[in-house]
Parts: sequence; structure tokens; C-alpha cells
Amino acid sequence: MNTILKTDPINGGTVTSYKISREFFTKERDKFDALFSAYWEMGGLQANLTIINKDDLEAAIKNPEKFPNLMVRIGGWSARFIDLDPVMQQDIIRRTLY
Repeated sequence: MNTILKTDPINGGTVTSYKISREFFTKERDKFDALFSAYWEMGGLQANLTIINKDDLEAAIKNPEKFPNLMVRIGGWSARFIDLDPVMQQDIIRRTLY
């Protein structure tokens, strides 16, 4: 993150995608908050956060009514996961790291 902060903000900064485990986001929330608070305070402009895991995506396919707000970002656009075509859902699951 410190390296990203060195980019010239005149160009809008650098957008970096971070994949955060759900466990870190929930069980270590103080550390997560401190990490990103420091980033913003030091001049961070943008960050794309992914906080999800493969099990959540598979559960959303089985029980879509339980995941009405599950959003995914693909190639510059966002969509509700449960509204995507099943082929696209499976492609997203294959790309998920955990």
C-alpha cells in the first residue's frame, strides 16, 4: 500500500484490487479498519475490495433469496450475483481464490 501511495494523484491515483478474506474482515475488523484508515489518511484515493469466498458464491446459487445484495465486480462493471446467467456465475466461482 505504501508503494501505491507514491503514485502521482494528478492522474487519479492508482486503483488496486484487494482480495480480503471474510475471516479477516469479520474476526480481525480492528486490524482491517486500521489498515484502510491509515491508507486513506496517507492520501489513498481508490481501492477495489473483494470480501467473499467460494462457499458464499455457491450458497447464493443454491439459496438466492438469502443473498439479494451479493454484488460482484467484473471487468469494470458490477452486478448482483444472483441475477447473472449460470454460466457467468460458474466462471466467477472458478476465479475465486478461496
